[in-house]
Amino acid sequence: MKKAILNSILFFLFVPIFLFGQITTTNATFPSPGDIWGIAVDSAVLLSGITAPSSTAVTWDFNAGVGSTSHLEEQIHFDEIIKMPSEGSVPDSFPTSDVLIPLLGGEGYFKTNGNSMEAIGFHGDPFGLLGADVTIPFSDPITLYNAPMTYGDNFKDTGEFYTEIDGSIIPPGQFPTTVDSLTVLYKTEVNDTIDAFGTLITPSGTYDVLRMSRVEYRYTEVFAKIPVFGWVDASAYVPQLGNDTVWTWIYKDAVTSQNIVEIDLEWRGTTIFSPTTTTRDARWLIPPTSVSTFDFQKQTADIKVYPNPAMNYVNFEFNDIQAGNYQINVYNVLGRLEKSESHYLSSDATIYTDVSDLSKGAYIYNIQNEAGQTLATKRLLVTKP
Repeated sequence: MKKAILNSILFFLFVPIFLFGQITTTNATFPSPGDIWGIAVDSAVLLSGITAPSSTAVTWDFNAGVGSTSHLEEQIHFDEIIKMPSEGSVPDSFPTSDVLIPLLGGEGYFKTNGNSMEAIGFHGDPFGLLGADVTIPFSDPITLYNAPMTYGDNFKDTGEFYTEIDGSIIPPGQFPTTVDSLTVLYKTEVNDTIDAFGTLITPSGTYDVLRMSRVEYRYTEVFAKIPVFGWVDASAYVPQLGNDTVWTWIYKDAVTSQNIVEIDLEWRGTTIFSPTTTTRDARWLIPPTSVSTFDFQKQTADIKVYPNPAMNYVNFEFNDIQAGNYQINVYNVLGRLEKSESHYLSSDATIYTDVSDLSKGAYIYNIQNEAGQTLATKRLLVTKP
């Protein structure tokens, strides 16, 4: 009898503690129009403290001191705004969408279906492949937000789009030769597993979070119709084509509509805890700047960058801009500034930048106006013959 009473006491003492530690996110965390996210990018991340999956609460401290291997440092800062589809470039193309979210380097048109949000269309330059904006409906929409989520949950979905593109919209220099037309096929499979929960500490604060392991398998295929030669596979000219695996750890709390931290892992065909696996870069939530929603939208320019990948030069094309000074910065993957240019632009213009002195590899370009507002932050690939 005493043993039974003792077991009951222990059950009521310890089980509630375990249950209290569990975290569940609901569809209240889905992005909604008007949300402004301040995002810091750390491209020199070699974070220690990355833990294995755990059924008990974990503490992740990414604010352990500047210079430590656990510290998130703000190297680039930009704001993202969630909009109504009517504020996008092609709302009439996706009349059933109800929110506009940045996706694939452009505008993602999303539809909310109760406890999920799926991308049903895209407008922009996917992955910087074309040097021109296109509008593409997903023939198979892809779900990227799910609810409710708690430890142990797993979500899986696939999506794809296919489009044919007139070569006349592609700017000179994007490909080594003239292109009459292109076809682009994009397929993706997203696997989300909630593998841990606990307390996350960043330079911005302390959060109760779920950790999601997101593994995304992508396949991108581009065929170009070239005069005389006909249809050819463009993979030889665009290294990010073909199969690609993107592994990201996402730390998400039950309050914020944006992820608190996202850490990209270097995929090398091994398990994530293999010594050969390293973190590649990270994005983490910080308070947005004081720029109002109106000013943010008003000062956002239309910027195209091509060719990307670049070999000897790259063009930064500015459209719909306000007169003023603009700064172009190019960083390597360690966060070191490799190039910096300042230009005064009074109207739409294209800036030619020599990158022949840069080594082959991945870089990040960052463009700011004279108020210090970031207008674009994306990857730039440099290739060599």
